[in-house]
Amino acid sequence: MSVEGLLSEVRHFHEQNLQTALGEQLYYGGKRVFSDVKPGSSSGGHGDKAEKHHEVKSAIDNAKKTCDKALKGGNTSDVAKLREEHSALEKKVIDLAKLVAELQLEISTLRKGQVITKRHVLILGDGNLSFSLAIAPSDPGTIYFATVFDSRDEFTRKYQAEDTLESLEALTNVQLVFGVDATALPLHWKDLFDTIIMNFPHPGGKTNLRKSKILLAGIFRSLRYIMSDKAVFLLSLAIGQSGIEKVENPLQKELPNHKKDSWQAIYLGAEEGFILDSVEIFDTDRFTSYKSSGYKETGKGFNNREGLTLAFRKCNNQEKSLEEFQRNELKGEKFNYYRPFYSQDLSFLFKTDEAEGEKIAMNLLNSLAGNCLAQINEIELLRSICPDPQLPNRIYRIIWQGERLPMGREMCGRIHEELRCRLAQKIEDDDLPLTSAAPAAAAPAPAAPAKEEAAGDDDFDLFGSEDEEEDAEKAKIVEERLAAYAEKKSKKAGPIAKSSVILDVKPWDDETDLVEMEKLVRSIEMDGLVWGGGKLLPIGYGINKLQIITVIEDLKVSVDDLIERIIEDFEDHVQSVDIVAFNKI
Repeated sequence: MSVEGLLSEVRHFHEQNLQTALGEQLYYGGKRVFSDVKPGSSSGGHGDKAEKHHEVKSAIDNAKKTCDKALKGGNTSDVAKLREEHSALEKKVIDLAKLVAELQLEISTLRKGQVITKRHVLILGDGNLSFSLAIAPSDPGTIYFATVFDSRDEFTRKYQAEDTLESLEALTNVQLVFGVDATALPLHWKDLFDTIIMNFPHPGGKTNLRKSKILLAGIFRSLRYIMSDKAVFLLSLAIGQSGIEKVENPLQKELPNHKKDSWQAIYLGAEEGFILDSVEIFDTDRFTSYKSSGYKETGKGFNNREGLTLAFRKCNNQEKSLEEFQRNELKGEKFNYYRPFYSQDLSFLFKTDEAEGEKIAMNLLNSLAGNCLAQINEIELLRSICPDPQLPNRIYRIIWQGERLPMGREMCGRIHEELRCRLAQKIEDDDLPLTSAAPAAAAPAPAAPAKEEAAGDDDFDLFGSEDEEEDAEKAKIVEERLAAYAEKKSKKAGPIAKSSVILDVKPWDDETDLVEMEKLVRSIEMDGLVWGGGKLLPIGYGINKLQIITVIEDLKVSVDDLIERIIEDFEDHVQSVDIVAFNKI
């Protein structure tokens, strides 16, 4: 009898006939439990599985003894103990079923020490197992490892799909495993599968974009540890979920229009080291018997027509430096629609003619990171003059995009900081007529102790020191310069440069408290920032967004910094922030 057969016999017992049923089935029946699993079928290294097998056998023997005692007139405590052992036995059988399925997978992979040429496919989160049943019978040359998040009991109760279970268990190329979490896959599955499939994943409950993105990020993270470099991950998402569309030619002259109100699959994939290979329309006609399920944690299905299947593979983009990134990329004049992109700002002060200074800056940027930069544009609205010294200040927005090595947000931030440091170093080394904002260097740690040690050498200087005279002279010069600058600034006419900005602040879902969200946004205080009116506007599907006006002083407040602060400080409420209008006052 198979493990599943034993499990079905264990489950059907009721309280009123628990004693007799257990006695008949487990004791008097005397049936074999593992007739189709031979102890020597593994190639070795399965001692732990053998131990679990003995644990189950021991539990069955104990159950037999207890049943016998109960049938001969045992008291209520014996019955209670029997129930506990019954529950423990059921759990152990479920665990053993998992182990047997994994063992059978390994057996199917190895035969007399030789690797079988059959393809191995892992199907993740196949809710009602209808997809596995739709694809496996027509492809007997492939071994399918079908997994379900629910336990077998939960699966049976939720979907009532006993016929599906019987059909799949009758197939020799299918192995079933219940209770598999796609965000925490076993590490011993590493390099076992050629293809991994997941169709229309969802976090359960009402639609929640934040939870959905957390789920998908967890899936990518888990797959990174078990997928081989040659394996393919086929992810199918419902219409609008992926954030992209299928296009004829991904190379475009315009900046890609990726939907922010989506799962942003290519961005989450890049963050975990995955690159998108291709995009296809999900073939519902090929899998006519497949019925998506799990809507709001029930057996109810949802629309999967016009969904997209995204093919991902692993790529080594996690620890690349700017130099390696630049060397791997090819200079192109177009954007790739299927690659994530990020915008960052760089500031330059020109110590020479503006046209000449800009030419030097652009040549420098292209030499250090040209292949990785999809676009460089000046933000003319933010042009200004540095007060001391009076030099033109220009801010450029650069678009990072990798073709061969897609960038995640963390990688982009790290590479951008490296670029700023290398720019500052190159300007200093070549004595270029530029100044670039670079991260401030940390003060040397030994400086403070050295100063204390020097101060301890002498008690005091009766006549004063030359250093003190020099310090006083320097302080006097600084004071004179500051006074001159203040006088010059007080005489300078002209209004303070200000801008009016309208922002769209979007929540995660219709359950987000928008009143609280507005309070949180308005709680941000910055010098040069004044909040104006706000109102709620509908987006769709019962979800509203907050549209709010703010007036900023251009030299004091960066709109990008403000948006980043809103998103990061209030991530539980805010999904995204967009600029609706930006006007100079």
